[in-house]
Amino acid sequence: MFVELRAHTGFSFGDGTVSPEALVTRAIALGYTALGVTDTADLGGIPRFVHAANTSGHLRPIVGAELRVDGRPAAFIVRTPEGFSKVISAGGSIVSGVSPTVIGSRPRSGIMALIGRSPVPPMWSG
Repeated sequence: MFVELRAHTGFSFGDGTVSPEALVTRAIALGYTALGVTDTADLGGIPRFVHAANTSGHLRPIVGAELRVDGRPAAFIVRTPEGFSKVISAGGSIVSGVSPTVIGSRPRSGIMALIGRSPVPPMWSG
């Protein structure tokens, strides 16, 4: 089963337009059992996304942030509370020139890195 790991909400200014709650509703309607949100610029939608997903009882929330590494987008998926702290710290101030080793991508770092854009079309098309 396909799981989108790089969805953006309206908190990704200029890149996303939908509310975290609407994103959860749409994902459930499409039959998703899990969904990853990796907003850019502002991670304020993450708590709303997690709350909506958990409240629905039908969608497992996966969270992270999209940062720029050497000028290219890279999504960092949170795996542990420690990883969440690292992503929040990096996402609040770093937008370019980040070395992946700054926040870590080893299995024990609590973060999984996804480099490059997904070739899958957005879930809102069609």
